[in-house]
Amino acid sequence: MEILDGKKFFEIFKNRASKVCIIFIILIILFVIFWVRLVAPPSQKGPIIVHISSGDSLSRIAKVLKEENIVKSESFLQSVIASLDKDTNIAVGDYYFEKPINVYKVAYRLANGDHNVESIKITFPEGLTNSQMADILVKKIPDFNKTEFIQKTKDLQGYLFPDTYFFFPLTTIDEIIKDMEENFKTRTKDLLKDRNNIEEIIIMASIVELEAKDENDAPTIAGILWKRLNLGIPLQVDVYPSTYKKKGLPESPIANPGLRAINATINKKETPYLYYLHAKDGQIYLAKTYAEHRKNIAKYLK
Repeated sequence: MEILDGKKFFEIFKNRASKVCIIFIILIILFVIFWVRLVAPPSQKGPIIVHISSGDSLSRIAKVLKEENIVKSESFLQSVIASLDKDTNIAVGDYYFEKPINVYKVAYRLANGDHNVESIKITFPEGLTNSQMADILVKKIPDFNKTEFIQKTKDLQGYLFPDTYFFFPLTTIDEIIKDMEENFKTRTKDLLKDRNNIEEIIIMASIVELEAKDENDAPTIAGILWKRLNLGIPLQVDVYPSTYKKKGLPESPIANPGLRAINATINKKETPYLYYLHAKDGQIYLAKTYAEHRKNIAKYLK
């Protein structure tokens, strides 16, 4: 066996160390290139808000973020998000990028719905018209277009469910309408299941919503109004004056009813009464005949 002297051993070690050093330097260079070209944030000019809609694909999201100089590579962002098993489940809404961050942080925020911007809480009481809902939205959402909302919902009054919603500053009108429509379908699914007169129910419910001042009165009022309708007697409700002259239901809902009114309209209370009125204190008084009704008017409304 050949025994290496110290000098020869040093030469071999030196050569191997040089190769390792070269490889290490190459790896560092490759890592720097990888970081600079794919990971490091671009030169973002000031804070940016990006809105993601429910129908946006991962490729479209990545494209928008690339165009807004939030990431450098669309495909690499998609790969990172996909590795987090979130490629088809990006939380919708606004994302606020206050300062440049690397692609991994961007992917993490998208995958976990870290918006960095507060959603706007908006509550619509029962019985509002679409125009009244638009007035609330104008006060809450910057640059909200009331005219556009009313135009797009002209055939949807009655089917925009009154509830509490959370929207972002850049939420589109179409997204707002979609959320409210879907909420209506979800909340009324069991009540309206297998019914073939849904349109009539919602029109009547919109009247009951405005006529019933007390929740306990709603089924009784609904029963009286359905009875008047079936007998061919004008509904004569104060919330819609046209019903004093014209028989039948209005052509469309006069407001957006809530679950209480819809439920009362479907599960109406059968009574022998044909007339009702609310006294000044809110108490309801019923009558079987018009003569009795006139007496109640004289007694409780004069």
